[in-house]
Amino acid sequence: MTDFAERLYHRNRDPLHLVLDGADAFAPQRTDPGGQRLLGAIEDLVRRGRARGIGLTMISQRPAVLNKDILAQAEVFIALRMTGPRDVAAIDGHDIDPLPPRSGAGG
Repeated sequence: MTDFAERLYHRNRDPLHLVLDGADAFAPQRTDPGGQRLLGAIEDLVRRGRARGIGLTMISQRPAVLNKDILAQAEVFIALRMTGPRDVAAIDGHDIDPLPPRSGAGG
């Protein structure tokens, strides 16, 4: 994954949207020494990828274990049924507008 992320960042010139499911595995808050290169590659994509035509959606069921620098770069949060206090706290403080509840059957 590290080589892929680095090549994508350095060589891509076409508009592209990348979806990383299980993002906390690619950009964890705590990394071992061998994971620093992958975290750096993901940070490049998140921070500077837009200038190279790269959009990124990161999906995680555990925002508490997602790298905080990367989490801070997020423009949109979609949080469904988060109940863990650490996970709720991880996105608390971000400027989030909750969706209004749906009214009536069939929305």
